[in-house]
Amino acid sequence: LWRLLTRSVLKEAFAEYFDTETDFARQLGSFDANDKFGDAKSLRELVCAAKSRLGVRYMYAWHALHGYWRGVSSALAQTENLPVRQVFISPTRHQLELEPQLAWDPMVLFGAGVITEEAALRTFFARLHAPLAAAGFDGVKVDVQSGLAA
Repeated sequence: LWRLLTRSVLKEAFAEYFDTETDFARQLGSFDANDKFGDAKSLRELVCAAKSRLGVRYMYAWHALHGYWRGVSSALAQTENLPVRQVFISPTRHQLELEPQLAWDPMVLFGAGVITEEAALRTFFARLHAPLAAAGFDGVKVDVQSGLAA
C-alpha cells in the first residue's frame, strides 16, 4: 500500500519533501566547487589547511557514481554536451528486503540523469575529478553504485 501511495497520491508531497528537506533529490549541476566552498580557491585553501595545519595526510572527496544522488542534471548535460538520459531505477527484490525504503527513494520515484555513452562517461569523470585534483584531494570515495545496477 505504501509503495502505491508514494507513486500516486503522495508523490507530489514526497517531491516537495525531498526538494526542500534533503539532498537526495538533487542532481549534479556543475563541475565547480559548490556553494559550501565558495570557489575553487577556497576549496584548495581548505585542503591545504587540513594537511598543513592539522596534519591530515590524505584528503578524499565523496561523490555518487553518477555525479550526485540523482545523477546529472539536464542543464549540465546541455551546457557540457553530455548524452544524459533520465533512468527510473527499479530496486531488486533482494535490495527491497534489506532496505524497504528504496521503494520510495528519489531515484525510484523521479529518476536519475545517467550518461549513456562510454566516451562521454570518460569525459564526465575527467571533468568531475579535475577540480578535486587541482584542489589537492588525494582520491574520491564513490557511493550509490547499487542504484545503477537495479
